[in-house]
Amino acid sequence: MFELQNKKKNFNKDGFIILRNFFLKNEIKSIIKEIKKIKIKSIKIKNPHLHYTEDKKINTIHNINKYINSGPIIKIAKSKKILNIVNYILNSKSKVRNIELFLKPKRTGLSTPYHQDNFYWNFLDKRKALNLWIACSDSSYKNGGVCYYKSSHKRGLLKHSISYAPGSSQKIDTKQLKKIKLKRFYPNLKLGDCLIHHPEVVHGSESNKSNKDRLGLVIGYKSTKAKVNKKKFTKYEKNLKKHISFLQKQKIKKNNIAIILARGGSKGIKNKNLYKVNKMPLVYWSIKSCLKANEISSVWVSSDDKKILKLSKKYKTNIIRRPKKFSGDYSSSEEAWRHALIYIKSKIKNIDAVVGIQPTSPIRPPKILDDALKKFYREKLDSLFTGEKISHNFVWQKSHGNYRANYNYKKRPMRQENKEKYLENGSFYIFNSEKFLKKKCRLFGKIGYFGMNKINSFQIDDYHNIELFSNLVRYF
Repeated sequence: MFELQNKKKNFNKDGFIILRNFFLKNEIKSIIKEIKKIKIKSIKIKNPHLHYTEDKKINTIHNINKYINSGPIIKIAKSKKILNIVNYILNSKSKVRNIELFLKPKRTGLSTPYHQDNFYWNFLDKRKALNLWIACSDSSYKNGGVCYYKSSHKRGLLKHSISYAPGSSQKIDTKQLKKIKLKRFYPNLKLGDCLIHHPEVVHGSESNKSNKDRLGLVIGYKSTKAKVNKKKFTKYEKNLKKHISFLQKQKIKKNNIAIILARGGSKGIKNKNLYKVNKMPLVYWSIKSCLKANEISSVWVSSDDKKILKLSKKYKTNIIRRPKKFSGDYSSSEEAWRHALIYIKSKIKNIDAVVGIQPTSPIRPPKILDDALKKFYREKLDSLFTGEKISHNFVWQKSHGNYRANYNYKKRPMRQENKEKYLENGSFYIFNSEKFLKKKCRLFGKIGYFGMNKINSFQIDDYHNIELFSNLVRYF
């Protein structure tokens, strides 16, 4: 009894407790065996609560209690050793509310936005429910283990918004999380350990970038006396429908094409696109990132240079012979993209968006392209540019032999006083294909911004940049 009292005390203090070696290895083995069966069944019945990673592995399965009514998981969920602790903490008899699987696969397991469970559940009395998290594998920060804001359950329900993340429809905004000013805690769990957490403790997790899977079984419990705030729950369900509708639309594969502009001539560096960096021509690095991007259906290289076209074909891209009139020093990228797009549309129908690529920005991981395209559709944009945030505005211009500043240098403003601005980096642009042909401009309509860091914004304009890129590329 004393141990239970102690556990309850810590639960009320921190918002969670850890039960070490709570489950035997044989119990965990039986759970894992049933998880495999549930995965097969969920795919077969097209479970709407099934969510995948980008490489098509199962990441989460919600509400599995609707599809199973017996077996090891149900047996464990209703076992006395669990119910005794749950009932003691809730100070009431309890029953299972929901059962979920969080199966973060190695390297691609998705992150879970920070949230509070009771924003989903909407119980009038937050003391009448809890979640129990069973570690079916070792779990830590390294493989996307759960993270808690200690004692955050005492702050009440925070404002949430739609996350549009597969498997987790709500999130607490970053600004609110910063205001909490509480310590974050990442429990290191071993197979068989168990977490019990409060319905209003703030928690979430990072993506699994490790080489180890992270398996978690979550069982939600509610008091038999628990009552739901119907008004709030109705509002939540309305937001949930929006979330599901967005994810269903995302499942309909968009036809996004990448057009890489790689002409033969160049003023700064002779034959720049063929210049070898780490034994590979400069244009190769852009081709590579586009081919590896999941959201891009096909990659096209537009060039007036036979060597570039031959090389691009070797790397398994589609090629377009660009006329000289669109390849000069004063020819615009719009003219070249337009010429290419008209040609591609004669071969392919129903092109949704074009990703306009410039090879002079070679540090462009595939995930950046994927995330930018997702943002393009999520925010219903017409066009999008990439760039980086800048907080200084101290710009000088030469005029009639004198230098003039765009600010009062006698009363130099503090850096913090400057308004945040966005510097276009030219790495790539995304635009609606049909509207682009009409507007003849890369940016139009509802324009969006996708932020990149300084390294990803790196551009090659001279030989010094080539040398610097040769050193940077080793890390990508």
